[in-house]
Amino acid sequence: FGWVQISSFWVCVLLGFLVGAFLVWRQGRDAHIPEDKMLDCIFITTLTALFGARLAYFLLNLMEFHYNVLQFPLLWKYHGLSLMGSVIGGCMGLLMVTRRTKLPFWQLFDIALLGLLPVVAFVGIGGLLGGQEVGRLVRVGSGVNFVGFEGARYPIGLYELIFGLIGYIITVRIAKRYDTEKRVFGIVGLMIAVVGSIFFFTLAFFKEESVYLGSLSFNQIVLAVVLFMATALLYRKLELNMSAQIIAVYRTLRKLHNNK
Repeated sequence: FGWVQISSFWVCVLLGFLVGAFLVWRQGRDAHIPEDKMLDCIFITTLTALFGARLAYFLLNLMEFHYNVLQFPLLWKYHGLSLMGSVIGGCMGLLMVTRRTKLPFWQLFDIALLGLLPVVAFVGIGGLLGGQEVGRLVRVGSGVNFVGFEGARYPIGLYELIFGLIGYIITVRIAKRYDTEKRVFGIVGLMIAVVGSIFFFTLAFFKEESVYLGSLSFNQIVLAVVLFMATALLYRKLELNMSAQIIAVYRTLRKLHNNK
């Protein structure tokens, strides 16, 4: 479009957010959430998620932007989003809109994280088509050759696509097993956060990151913090008591010992 070049990556990102927004709206409708409040939630959360994703990527790749803040909005020139920035920005927007609309945060958190998985899949497709999600050189085994990159590399976008699709299918089935009236909201979303943190933490070893703190990238450190927080919240949601679990294990081992 003249001086503005729309890449396949951004087309896939847009499609991903549209699909994710539709799935979130449908989940909200099935949960009997007022449509006007649900649409407000989708709009605000999408904006804050996109802004957070772009801001985090900008801060972690200042050299790519030549340390010029005016390059921040030039999406067609400087591609790139941060998944963790998207999640953090989206959660902040979700918290803000739920306080304003008096909607249950954890219920919408489940719905939002479920809608994020198709976005991850579409971003993976865009990364493959546009060469945005290119991994390190493959030393052992086979990889994929990308235009503009030397040697066979890990297809990071393909891994994200598989994770997004399989994760969505499995999570939908898990969510359907819950009785909505008796369900403890937040468990499904926190499960996605825990598994997603582990997946992307591992995936980062196959990517070339721009900022490292020691042997780990900055993204991995953030993911480790998110994993810890999500696990702690999930543990609390499941109402597990550590001392009770230890005592139960001790009694079981003692009973097995006495039966010998």
